[in-house]
Amino acid sequence: MRYIVMPRDGWHFARADQIGQAEDADAIRHTSRNAAFSRREAPDRAVRGEVSASAIRPMIAMTALAAPEAPYTVVAASRDDGPTLLEMSPQAARRLRESVPSVLVEKDRRISAAVRTATRLRMHRDWTVGASDGKRVRVKVTDPDGRPVPGARILVFADVAQREGVARRTRPSGVASLVVPARTGSFPRIVVEPPAGYRSLDAGAVAASAEGDIALTLAPVDPRGRDGTSALRGEAGTLTGLDVGRGVRIAVVDTGVDPRHPDLAHVATRNVYQFDADPAVAPHPHANHVAGLIGARGRDFRGMAPGATLFSYRFTPLGLKDGALFDLGEAIRRTGDDDVHLINISMASRSPSQFLGKAAVAAFQRGAICIAAAGNDGRDSISFPAAAKRYYAVTAYGDRSVLTDGVRELEDLSDVTSSVNAAMSRARFSNWGADTDFIGPGVGLISCAGAAGYAIDSGTSFAAPVIVGLAAAILAEDHPDILAMPPDMKRATAIAQVLTERCRDLGFAFETQGSGILHVADEA
Repeated sequence: MRYIVMPRDGWHFARADQIGQAEDADAIRHTSRNAAFSRREAPDRAVRGEVSASAIRPMIAMTALAAPEAPYTVVAASRDDGPTLLEMSPQAARRLRESVPSVLVEKDRRISAAVRTATRLRMHRDWTVGASDGKRVRVKVTDPDGRPVPGARILVFADVAQREGVARRTRPSGVASLVVPARTGSFPRIVVEPPAGYRSLDAGAVAASAEGDIALTLAPVDPRGRDGTSALRGEAGTLTGLDVGRGVRIAVVDTGVDPRHPDLAHVATRNVYQFDADPAVAPHPHANHVAGLIGARGRDFRGMAPGATLFSYRFTPLGLKDGALFDLGEAIRRTGDDDVHLINISMASRSPSQFLGKAAVAAFQRGAICIAAAGNDGRDSISFPAAAKRYYAVTAYGDRSVLTDGVRELEDLSDVTSSVNAAMSRARFSNWGADTDFIGPGVGLISCAGAAGYAIDSGTSFAAPVIVGLAAAILAEDHPDILAMPPDMKRATAIAQVLTERCRDLGFAFETQGSGILHVADEA
């Protein structure tokens, strides 16, 4: 198993000669993934090499002192005195924890993009696929011009109250097939969760033709359409100008922005490790949706702060929406190379992580604040890392007034409504709790989709970048003096204070909205 090893009281180890085992450590050599401590897209095919213990002397000294007989492998290290990733047995990890209390040993877990999870249906007892008395129903999904829409997820309900039915995905022909009891002629509800480029559809009750055919049409996404960010972008001035946010440097620590999208061609791309490039595999589109909301510079679509300088730090393998905690922490550390002011983290996990907490503290000491998604479990507890110290957690709300009738996103509105605007509701999927700092729109938001086009998506993943974009607009417009400060804790403290003071109450309880939503127009 893989474990992160680092100092319990900070981000860096003391010098090896202060540990008292430097001589023994110098004599130890361990196998590493490769001499440059780099990751590969296919770790099983990674080049192995020898790494001297002196390269990570303090950590090796502590480990050798604690468990000299325990074999372990150095997988990666952020620097010679920083967090290190070891592969070792649980027994060796326990021995290290017990023998050296000053060392933090944490299992390296996975962490995933904080998007709304796909709707799940339980199979209805009468809908056994392939039943002898069953009949085949074909649901065909097309665009307004009659072209087939492949990749759409069709939810056919048998019982709406019990959420029973079946889910199928359309083939290249735009058709999804299912088998239902022969007596079934209509369905109480059919919902379409669309692929990128299309709006969702809640068709309600639908009857099949005598031949078992159902035809549904999906509307394309209009990048100029209204969503929960429209009024905010107008308030920030991004509907008319490209200079909003100029001078602010923002890191998007995520699945990796695909700069082939014309609205994101200005984003500087970074990889945490030397990932092997595969032209056949694109980054997961999650990062483009996030980055687009912050700073897209398109003719028809713009983010909250199109004038900001954006850096993309990809910490996940190509095409995946999840990665390792160690890699995420390393990405946060490396944002210091670009002296960023704001770090967006739209990732979430239920498991606490002291390591990620220390990564945010280290970033704060370098003058940057981490703004993170609260998570999408629909529970009264903020996910990690947003719940950790020095992260600013963002929950999500939805605005019924900007959602078109007949779209699936209406289901994402909970019965927790704003006391000042009845159209606003806490998102049904959003986590909330005492660790909440801000709230942002997160239901049915339009943004950039992959290498081209636009999509609509929901999640606290997308509420967080809206807050980041608003923060950039505020800092650029009213606080250039803070942006010019040296990259240290004083700068981060000043940024955090400004953002906390520039919030508007949306009429929710504190656990739902924290200080509220950032307000660009200063009313003072």
